[in-house]
Amino acid sequence: MYDKVSREATGNLRYLDTMSRRNVPVGEQTFVGYFRSLTRLHGILTAGQVLYGGMALLARHSSGFSNGPKNARWATASAGMDDTGFYAGLVLALVVLVTVHYVFRGRIAAAREKKTIAEALAAYRQAVVFRDTIGNAIGLFATVAYLLTGHARFVSITGLVVVVFLVWWPTREKCLLLLGLEEDPRVADPNAVIGNVG
Repeated sequence: MYDKVSREATGNLRYLDTMSRRNVPVGEQTFVGYFRSLTRLHGILTAGQVLYGGMALLARHSSGFSNGPKNARWATASAGMDDTGFYAGLVLALVVLVTVHYVFRGRIAAAREKKTIAEALAAYRQAVVFRDTIGNAIGLFATVAYLLTGHARFVSITGLVVVVFLVWWPTREKCLLLLGLEEDPRVADPNAVIGNVG
């Protein structure tokens, strides 16, 4: 037990020593660190969509779900959702994705008005998290609809959300272009300290 705690403490001290040698106080962030954390967050949400869909397919094809819904009322209701429910879900998903895109653009316009780069990047992160959260909810809704109804077309909505997430993948270049900072000399060094972004 003591050796494990000692190794963890040594690792933490090495991290702090590395940060102090780079002259980056703990709590402050560089461009590289900011985009690494933002990309990881987006990647985790994208992987979550793939995991939800994969688990739903696996669960649905396992012996517990193979006979359809156990509840007779739900079985009757889901029988009529073959085409209508899927198309309604698809249209709803597309409308929500388009709406979220325009809300995201509005938040980016507000982020461009921020006084400091740290504030603009924090607003950008909030906009990305908002957009990704709504997209994640759409995929989760489609996966649950598939589990409840057994209609495999609902998984295609989750697949659509994964494709949209891949298109929305945040990069340094996209962020700087959206925020109007691509020509700003303060962002030329990717290892420059941008402050406390949180």
